[in-house]
Amino acid sequence: MAERPDFKNILVLGDSISDGFYDSEGAGWVGRLEKLLHMDAPLMWGMQNFSVSGDRIVDALYRLNGYLTTKDTDYLFVTVGVNDIFRYGSENAPVSMALELRHDYWDRLFKLAKPFVEKIFVFSLLPVNESLNGTFKDDFGTSLFNLNGDIETYNAEIKSWAEDHGAVFIDLYSRFYNHGHENLLFDDSHPNSEGHELLAQWAYEELKGKI
Repeated sequence: MAERPDFKNILVLGDSISDGFYDSEGAGWVGRLEKLLHMDAPLMWGMQNFSVSGDRIVDALYRLNGYLTTKDTDYLFVTVGVNDIFRYGSENAPVSMALELRHDYWDRLFKLAKPFVEKIFVFSLLPVNESLNGTFKDDFGTSLFNLNGDIETYNAEIKSWAEDHGAVFIDLYSRFYNHGHENLLFDDSHPNSEGHELLAQWAYEELKGKI
């Protein structure tokens, strides 16, 4: 019998994008990434995907707090944030969560996770199709707006905060944008099946030699 490799457990915190919305295969880029990892090393990886539609950084912190005390986790993947910076009703409205509050939640997440995990990976927010801004509404019928300028600024902030805590920041925004992001989206912000496939491949390439 072949010797089983050292088992590694990955915890994923995210939103509807990492939960696989609008992927015809139903796996999303995280599930597709898990398949790629298993092709390299069968039986080595466990992937616990706690991504939930609508989650923000505060929700990710809440879920992490409940999980880490009960499970062994080697690597933490965090892919959340686009829901933090919606503009409600107009593209001129303020973003939905203030910078100071976002920074505080990220700081608390890193401090909570570091004693429990070997390494933290933070994946960037993705670009949106701004021509479809306002077509998505919240439960009260208010139009929601995301701007790529806001996303780029937030990505830079998250990268800085991650590096301050020794976490690895992985930029998927640039690759997604340069590949023609509007053709990789199902709607204003969620990847289609091709988008999920490419994200999985890019994430796999970025993680090579790091896990």
